[in-house]
Amino acid sequence: MIDMEQTVYDILIVALPGMKWSVGFPQDFRALGDGLGSIKQADNSVRTSTSSGVDRISNVAVQVQTWTSTPERRNELDRAIDAALATLGLPRSTLNHLEEILPGEIPAYRSVLLYSGAYDNVTKQFYIK
Repeated sequence: MIDMEQTVYDILIVALPGMKWSVGFPQDFRALGDGLGSIKQADNSVRTSTSSGVDRISNVAVQVQTWTSTPERRNELDRAIDAALATLGLPRSTLNHLEEILPGEIPAYRSVLLYSGAYDNVTKQFYIK
């Protein structure tokens, strides 16, 4: 089993160092700065196990959300996140854009990206389901 939250977090804090990243939902929306980001594991189930019951291939999915102060910055982050996670070989399944008002009447532009596929726990490789 792979820890998708930690794996993606480790990649994104290097690729986008100006962002404030959290595993799970951000606890503070008072200042968007260069952007806030959230990483949540959406799936990590057994797809195939060995005869001894060890998880050989896992279905995996991870959701990456960002909040920014402009739609242009949101789109820039979408491209940067997609490029950074392409190194894993895990394909993007969906991309959604939302606009919302955060506490304190702060307008925010949210992006929700979902990456999903399968992970081979022996070869340590991702592939499309």
